[in-house]
Amino acid sequence: MTRIAVFIATAGYSGYFPIAPGTVGSAVGLLVYGVVWLMRSPVPAAAEVLLILCLFAAGVWAATTAERYFGGIDPGPIVVDEVVGMLITLAFIP
Repeated sequence: MTRIAVFIATAGYSGYFPIAPGTVGSAVGLLVYGVVWLMRSPVPAAAEVLLILCLFAAGVWAATTAERYFGGIDPGPIVVDEVVGMLITLAFIP
């Protein structure tokens, strides 16, 4: 379970990028938003909100587990918060 948590917390290991991992995490969030935006017409807004809530819940669990794995509070490789933050920021843009 720790491997899954680290994978989610680091947004597919993008948090290991050596320069500005938080920015790379935001870029991953932008890519996820792009995929959601392409599917926006056939998918209702409620599904988008559900995706954000599910990713938030998974991110809380994953980040908590990954903090124990990395041995610190809010280590640099954990970027799932940037991904979710990007999705929340862009969620209701028409």
